Amino acid sequence: RAQTGEGVYAAKVFDFSRPVGQELLTDEEAAIDSDVVIASSFLPTYSNRSVAVFILDVRSHKAPYKKNPFRFNPDDEGDFLGETQWAWLQEGLARSKASINIVINGLQVHSDKFMFQSLGESWSRFPTAQQRLYDLLLDTNNQVQMPLLISGDVHHASMSRKDCTNANGIKQQQILTRSLLEMTTSGLTHSYGSAHICTQPTTTCKWWYTKLALRSMFKIGYSINPWREIIKVEEGAEGAKSGLQYSLELNFGELEFDWENRVVKARVLGLDQDRPLLSVQWEMDGIKQEVTSPNISAESSWQCVNYRGSVHPIHRGVTQVAW
Repeated sequence: RAQTGEGVYAAKVFDFSRPVGQELLTDEEAAIDSDVVIASSFLPTYSNRSVAVFILDVRSHKAPYKKNPFRFNPDDEGDFLGETQWAWLQEGLARSKASINIVINGLQVHSDKFMFQSLGESWSRFPTAQQRLYDLLLDTNNQVQMPLLISGDVHHASMSRKDCTNANGIKQQQILTRSLLEMTTSGLTHSYGSAHICTQPTTTCKWWYTKLALRSMFKIGYSINPWREIIKVEEGAEGAKSGLQYSLELNFGELEFDWENRVVKARVLGLDQDRPLLSVQWEMDGIKQEVTSPNISAESSWQCVNYRGSVHPIHRGVTQVAW
């Protein structure tokens, strides 16, 4: 795909019922990559301890961001993936029989931190594409089991969650809800709370007050802004921080699958080897879909909102200006 200019994206399946070191299935065994030729009669067989990982390319076919005076507004016509990759992802999710389906990409999906879209990159800059991704992951026909999102890019870590309801289900009084969880981990070498804050070694990035300003800006931002997609916990698990689950330190992410207790543990780790920076536990069965009626249209869309509630535009505007 990369050689033909279609992009750099892939899908793999791991089956953790297999012996250690043999968990990774071949592309033919996994049978979720539509570009891999398999026999039409072949039926993939992997256990209920399997994890599918989809890695997306959000650069090769990204639509250009609009210039002035429209650069501050969301672009409903913009796209990150391109039609070929969208078709590939849809087919892969439909084929997947994995118990957990992880979708990895470089940009935050849930985040909508800035009223002025040009101040940062996220899927909220292209709302139509963002909604299309939500609909694919939550599609009732494909029965995608336990979708999880992993993202990066923002030079700090966070855990976020959206609660999604099927819009068609609301109209027909048929309740269909799912929670969609996202772990952002960024980065190993540069973060807003470390000695190195920029990927480019410019003079400005080396100034002590630049580092102090950026670190302080995001600490204040998380304190005053109603970013209600960020997960908040009363007491941090495993010695991690309590309160809002974000960190400005150097970090990387880790997922642990407890198959016996049906739990996924998401951790963000830093330089301290004794305890994680962030830690959240999710029940596998608790974030699968809950269907009370099978009569749901496959074409219905999902409404995904911040799990800690919506924000009044005036509230959001005042805090953004103050920030």
